[in-house]
Amino acid sequence: YGHTRDGLKTEGAEAVIPVEVLTTPQREPEDVVDLATMVNKKTVKTAAGTYPVISNAKVGLASTAELEKNPELGKPEFIKVRYDVETYRGELAISQEAIDDAGV
Repeated sequence: YGHTRDGLKTEGAEAVIPVEVLTTPQREPEDVVDLATMVNKKTVKTAAGTYPVISNAKVGLASTAELEKNPELGKPEFIKVRYDVETYRGELAISQEAIDDAGV
C-alpha cells in the first residue's frame, strides 16, 4: 500500500513471479542394488493363503538326554505368513505435449 517497486511486472493486480522449469533429468545412479537378492521368493499357485515359515530359535540346542525326557523341545515352531497376490495392469497416459516439453 503506497509502496513502489522498480522492475515489478504485474498481470492484472498480481505480481508475476518467474518459475524455473527443469527439463533435463538427473543422472541415473551408477550403482544399482538389486533388492530381490535380499528376500526369499516363493512361487504360489493361489491368489491368497498362508505359507509356513519356521520362527527364529528362542533357545539353544537341546542335548539328546533332554530330547528323550521332552521330545517337544526338538520340534520347531512354525509361523503362518499370510499372503495376497494382486495383479495390476494398464497404461499411463502421457500426452504428446508433455513428451515434447520434456526436452529429452
